[in-house]
Amino acid sequence: MINASLDRREKLAIKYQEIGSNVNPLVLVQIANSDSNNNAFDISIKQRVEELLLNKGIAYENGKLAVWLSDDKQNLENIVANNNEVQILLFKQAIALGWDCPRAQILCMLREIGSTTFKI
Repeated sequence: MINASLDRREKLAIKYQEIGSNVNPLVLVQIANSDSNNNAFDISIKQRVEELLLNKGIAYENGKLAVWLSDDKQNLENIVANNNEVQILLFKQAIALGWDCPRAQILCMLREIGSTTFKI
């Protein structure tokens, strides 16, 4: 799922460049909520995603990876700007009511969601 999301992001980035736009497409990666019974499993999923991204040159240190969790927030400054360097944002719950980030164009859901309404 992550690789497919990265491939789609790259294709979108190329299309934006072709039309002379400075939009840097953002992939939202939704991971499982730690409040579940599988807390250790959920943490390992986050770590596995971070490792996979690091192997592709996407890290917190180079500004291409951001995280928005209740106890961990990194690289969020100006993330809604079209030309912000962040390519991937990890989060668990809905980010924020009324959050407007048009460059967030790809959603990769790595969690179970039972409610169709919540998915939409």
